[in-house]
Amino acid sequence: VMDKNFTLDAADVEQGFVLSCQARATSRHLRVSFDER
Repeated sequence: VMDKNFTLDAADVEQGFVLSCQARATSRHLRVSFDER
């Protein structure tokens, strides 16, 4: 979940992209990958 998004367009969000500087976890388990698409 991102609290604010001024950069990604709707297509990026639909593909599951998030800004790591704005994202926050919604569960106890998460995976962070900067190389995977």
